[in-house]
Amino acid sequence: EIMPSLVGSEMCIRDRLRAMSMEQISRSASQIAQQESERQAIPNDPGLTRAMEDGSASAVLGAIADDPGIIPRVTVESLITSAPSLAAGVFGTMSGALPAAAGSAMASYGTERGLGLISALRDAGVDTSDPDQLIAAMTDPSILEDAQRRAELKALPISMLDMLGAGLASRLLAPTSVAGKTLTTRQREAINLFTQMPVQGIQEGAGEASGQYLADGEVNTAEVALETIAGAFGSTSDVPVSYTHLRAHETR
Repeated sequence: EIMPSLVGSEMCIRDRLRAMSMEQISRSASQIAQQESERQAIPNDPGLTRAMEDGSASAVLGAIADDPGIIPRVTVESLITSAPSLAAGVFGTMSGALPAAAGSAMASYGTERGLGLISALRDAGVDTSDPDQLIAAMTDPSILEDAQRRAELKALPISMLDMLGAGLASRLLAPTSVAGKTLTTRQREAINLFTQMPVQGIQEGAGEASGQYLADGEVNTAEVALETIAGAFGSTSDVPVSYTHLRAHETR
């Protein structure tokens, strides 16, 4: 009499877990669909859209030459996306540079994995603004497993290079003197800001390129160019924040 009772109890637990899992999937699908609908409602830059369809870095540079306003727009979008990573990095500076970089990397991995999963589902033909299609895809192992694999492979190198970038962002990449004249802290910080732009841009572009190659075996140079540009100009915001918080921690 005990054994049937135990079996029945285990089946009940499994049913509850399955129901909880479906509830979480349904909730996630609704949130993703809403975010995707909002993203799709944002007007696209015609020139940038054509450049992305072309898939080359030269097409992106040509679009920016025709409309320089693309730079601040993609930079703002990038900063919004990377906000969790920056926040984790700033929080980590309370304990020093290494925890800051590690915190930034972990947040970056989570963010990039989520974005990569949605992108992979989109590539698989799933309408990511439709919650029913998302639920169907997330409960279909043949679709979900490949999407997860691609998302994780892309997120790994990006997060590792973001950790490197976060570590560099907290450093002062400027000389102590120029032509025999000692520079003030403010002067060095100004030089650092411009020095960090190509450094952070290259790091972002390298992360995107290596992530794409690991996940798909090919690289879209248009997307890499956009990440490089957004990373370079976005550094004018995150570099001062990272550096200031670390210096404040070191002077306590």
